[in-house]
Amino acid sequence: MSQKIRKVTWSEFDKMVKELVEKIMESKRKFIGITGVERGGLPLAVKLSNILDLPYVRWPVYQIQSSILICEDVSDEGKTLAFLKRTCHPKTTFVTLFIKEHTQFVP
Repeated sequence: MSQKIRKVTWSEFDKMVKELVEKIMESKRKFIGITGVERGGLPLAVKLSNILDLPYVRWPVYQIQSSILICEDVSDEGKTLAFLKRTCHPKTTFVTLFIKEHTQFVP
């Protein structure tokens, strides 16, 4: 089965990030830092780090005993994000730009 790939322009990316920032601000959650799942989550994490004025946190995030924001571009099967959810601090928050309908992890 072939999967349809959606190409996103930088303009679309910026718009999605703006919407995500609004949701994060509305949540009123406080974070000590932000990181991204390599490779796809890094551009999102860096952009959000700059906008939200949060330090970028280097891996391994599971050793951090406080609330951080973990970014990923898409929750495809969700295995990586589900693993991180099990191993990270309970206050860790996850965000993605896309969620596939068959994923096992919905942020």
